[in-house]
Amino acid sequence: MKAVIAAGVAAILLFFGVPMMSGGTVNVCQAYAAHSVNQAASQIAGGNNGLIHDAISSLGKSTTSGDVATQMMAQQHPNVPAPVSCAYYYWKAVL
Repeated sequence: MKAVIAAGVAAILLFFGVPMMSGGTVNVCQAYAAHSVNQAASQIAGGNNGLIHDAISSLGKSTTSGDVATQMMAQQHPNVPAPVSCAYYYWKAVL
């Protein structure tokens, strides 16, 4: 029984922790917003590297606080806490 509980806790920590660690952010919605900015920069620059990509990505990530993503998730999914929705959409975008 302890192993099942430990596995559940580990899964929850990974579900919320990995986006924040990979994005270097303090909350999941900020990580989702930063990932979205990075994807947009890749589409604009035509790749994942280069001066244009780095400039757009850096500017976007430095200005995002996750507030827009939090509000967007609250409107789209009013019965689900925003961090859960942000984490879900982060993983949906990554995988």
